[in-house]
Amino acid sequence: HSFPTRRSSDLKIKKRKMRKILFLLLLAFPCTSRIAAQDIHFIGKRSVDTCHAKANCKNPILWKLKTNLLYDAFVVPNISAEMHLGRNWSAGLGYWYTWWKTNPCHRYWRSYGGEIDIRKYFGSQALKSHLTGHHLGAVSQMGMYDVEFGKRGNMSDFSYTIGAEYGYTFPISPRVSLDLGMALGYFGGTYKVYDPIDTHYVWQETRNRRYFGPVKADITLAFQIGKNYRTEKGGMK
Repeated sequence: HSFPTRRSSDLKIKKRKMRKILFLLLLAFPCTSRIAAQDIHFIGKRSVDTCHAKANCKNPILWKLKTNLLYDAFVVPNISAEMHLGRNWSAGLGYWYTWWKTNPCHRYWRSYGGEIDIRKYFGSQALKSHLTGHHLGAVSQMGMYDVEFGKRGNMSDFSYTIGAEYGYTFPISPRVSLDLGMALGYFGGTYKVYDPIDTHYVWQETRNRRYFGPVKADITLAFQIGKNYRTEKGGMK
């Protein structure tokens, strides 16, 4: 019932699969974002001539690099990027990775994965500056984890979340902002329950994770890259 060798090989296989999935997402993100931006812009605009005549109709190439301070507090290094699509829409892609361990007490805290989200900003603050103010959106995460602090442990196979989020982004300076938010949804996947005994990990059972409730919390620090025409023009009239 112990699986030290198999456990190690399974982790390597899962890590390779996850890296392939995240790599494909990274490749697809710029293309899908630009397609979405074109579709949203096409649906929203009334007249090409009218739009070109107004400075506030400009669709800037605007990015934000972000880190979730809550993840950092739990020693989970993370980074994400959010791209402005136009008409107060944005798309984001994130990644986190931590693989800490100590021996011989078997104190593991392992987790890595990625997320993708789509947001719609609204309200008076959103009219003053892109990617700020109230926002609603959809978010999905995928990854794996291995949590064990000297007693019974949980090691996941492929896990995922999908949910709806709400938040508010506060501008701190023209290029720095703080995002507070929370997502509610579903957390699913399978995981192995095991007991660490000497140098072995003794499998007990395999369970399915079926959870409804909060799936993400954000206290995110963001740095803007690119021009924000609304800020520079004094807001949208």
